[in-house]
Amino acid sequence: MAKTSEEQWTKVKALYEKGESLRDISDEVGIPYKTIDNRAKKNKWGKGILAQHIADSIRVREEFGTLELAQQVVVAQAVDEAVQRMEWLNKANMTVANLTMRKLAIDKEAASYQDLNAASTTLGRTKDNVFGKTPDTAIQINNTALPRTINVIAGRS
Repeated sequence: MAKTSEEQWTKVKALYEKGESLRDISDEVGIPYKTIDNRAKKNKWGKGILAQHIADSIRVREEFGTLELAQQVVVAQAVDEAVQRMEWLNKANMTVANLTMRKLAIDKEAASYQDLNAASTTLGRTKDNVFGKTPDTAIQINNTALPRTINVIAGRS
């Protein structure tokens, strides 16, 4: 029997995570079900973990279908832009992580908590700059700014 390719294993994993039975997966891809079961246990695959993603995707598609054509175009463009920004942010984060790892390898020192916290804060601010503030962030900002504003107006700065 020929060795199973990584592409086949990727499909097997997706079917397993979709919730397909081992026998059905085995019949579809031609790999013995016990081999699939062993690999799933070894790599700690989650049986049926894609079910919520599938349900969410169906709901989103149904709701998208209720929009007028102009609304669909606007939504599709906004989603494309957000995906491009997310890809850029992920690439930037990987670059920062790579540079940090190189610096650690060169300096032969462990990163301090302050260094890691500063990097995390910087990445968080970058995300806010790329995607805008989330409602929770905006509320936090407003809740912290309001007392300062009241103090300034009252002359208590």
